[in-house]
Amino acid sequence: MASIYYDGNRLINMLDINKQKPLIYMVSGNRSAGKTYWCKRFLLRKFIKNGSKFIILVRFGYQLAGMADTFFGDLKDIDFKGHGMTEKCLVPNSIYALYYDGVPCGYTVAINNADSVKRNSTLFTDCDYMFLDEFQSETGKYCPGEVNKFISIYISVARGKGEQARYVAVLMCSNTVSLLNPYYYAMKISHRIQNDTKFLRGDRWVLEVTWNESASKQIKEGIGSVFQNQMVNYATENVYLNDSNTFIEKPSGPGYNVCVVEYEHEQYGIWAYRDIMYVTHKFDPKCRDKFSIDLDSHNPGTILLRKSDLIGKTLLRCYEQGVFRFQDLKCKEMLYQFFGFLTGGK
Repeated sequence: MASIYYDGNRLINMLDINKQKPLIYMVSGNRSAGKTYWCKRFLLRKFIKNGSKFIILVRFGYQLAGMADTFFGDLKDIDFKGHGMTEKCLVPNSIYALYYDGVPCGYTVAINNADSVKRNSTLFTDCDYMFLDEFQSETGKYCPGEVNKFISIYISVARGKGEQARYVAVLMCSNTVSLLNPYYYAMKISHRIQNDTKFLRGDRWVLEVTWNESASKQIKEGIGSVFQNQMVNYATENVYLNDSNTFIEKPSGPGYNVCVVEYEHEQYGIWAYRDIMYVTHKFDPKCRDKFSIDLDSHNPGTILLRKSDLIGKTLLRCYEQGVFRFQDLKCKEMLYQFFGFLTGGK
């Protein structure tokens, strides 16, 4: 089978759910599909064509040095032969400048040092694009409060050219790691993704869920023929590395109400049955354990759930073991918000 790589032209030309131009373009899919390469080539072509500079986002300061080689390594062997990219440290642990054939083309910025980016925001007035690769971390390691730091950086970059908030497009790509990643959590995407989802639209964002058959086949015929586990499934079949399949399915037999969760002023019951956990709109009014996971829903009758609470950790383990079922999509959304809070989404 000939290798066929990802093409993001359909995604980049999509409008959002309100038929507006998106601020954020996201793509998630199986490994080795060419998602990252397409995004990098798109950015560099935009710079060559009209001088649009770009910002590469990394999570931590130690990831900044050497990003010029990381970003350009495969590009120079295929589409940009005979050219080069170099870098220069501008602010230690925070900002590096990038140069294409000696000409400034963009920056590399550490999300974790968003305050430093804010202080140096005048550097970025001519940047039109931002790029975050691996927005779903395979190791589960994110910056503390990563989404808020990302938003701060976006606001800093979008200043300038006589505007308080000019248009800057963000490209984000990732392998299918976890529906509980902080970006899906903040944008309320997790519960909307189904097994057959290909495109999703939201308010100023669009998402493509892609699957590359040739990449899947080559991995299966290579290392996948030696090892058969969740990592291989994730790399080849768009099975989320850190998530088990969850279903909308009503259990049978006796069960008991473990706890009640209040979210967005609605109450949900989490019930335990013999071999599954079930999330439903029904709950036992006599259940003593009542939690809220957002301040708006917090009231004298609930406990504001803390990340250290044993019950939350126990339920998260149950989810990882694939034993949760749901009454409907709204119950599924609540659980993702519940776990997003526990895993640092807020």
